[in-house]
Amino acid sequence: LRSMIRKEHICQAMFICGYDNENHCILMKYPTCSVKHMSKSDFLMTHVYLIERAIACTERRSLGKREKIVATIDYRNQHKESAPSLSIGKEVILALQAHYPERLHNFIASDTGMIFRFLWRIVSTFIDPDTRNRIHIIKGMDAKEKHLKEKISVEEATPWIRQGGMKTRDFDFNEYYMSIPFDHAFDE
Repeated sequence: LRSMIRKEHICQAMFICGYDNENHCILMKYPTCSVKHMSKSDFLMTHVYLIERAIACTERRSLGKREKIVATIDYRNQHKESAPSLSIGKEVILALQAHYPERLHNFIASDTGMIFRFLWRIVSTFIDPDTRNRIHIIKGMDAKEKHLKEKISVEEATPWIRQGGMKTRDFDFNEYYMSIPFDHAFDE
C-alpha cells in the first residue's frame, strides 16, 4: 500500500494538514502531473486510505464529536493529464457515495480552470442543495479569504488556502507515512 501511495503522491500529493474551526481535518490534494499510469484499484485504494486517515484525525481532534472532513484540491499547477479518466473518477465517486455518505463537511476546489467552472455550473444544478452548499469553487486569493476566513484560521491553513497561512513546512512523505500516527495530521 505504501509504494502505491508513493507512486500516486509523486503526481498528486495528498495528505492531511490542519483543521477547520470546528475540528474537521483538512485533506489536501495537489494534482501536478499525469496519473495515466495509475490503475483504477490503485487510485481508489489511495483515496480510501487517505479518507480513512482523515476521518480518524477528525474523530481524535474533536474527541469523537465529529466525523466529517474538509477536502481541498489546489488546481494552480494542474494540467489535463493530471485529471483521472472519467471511469476512474466515476468509480471513486460511487465508492465514496456507497461507503462514506455524509462524511464531507466542505469541499474546496481552488484556482480551477475555466472548463472546470463551466462544467460545475451545469453539474451543480443536479446536485442536492445541501451537498451543493458544501462545495466551494474558488478562484483567487481574495475569493478564498472571503469564503474561508470564518472557516479556517491562518494558524491551521497553508498559504494557498488563506493569505498568511502558517502551515508552511515542506511535506515529508517518509515522515508522514512512516512516523506520524494514523490519526494525526502532518505538522500537527
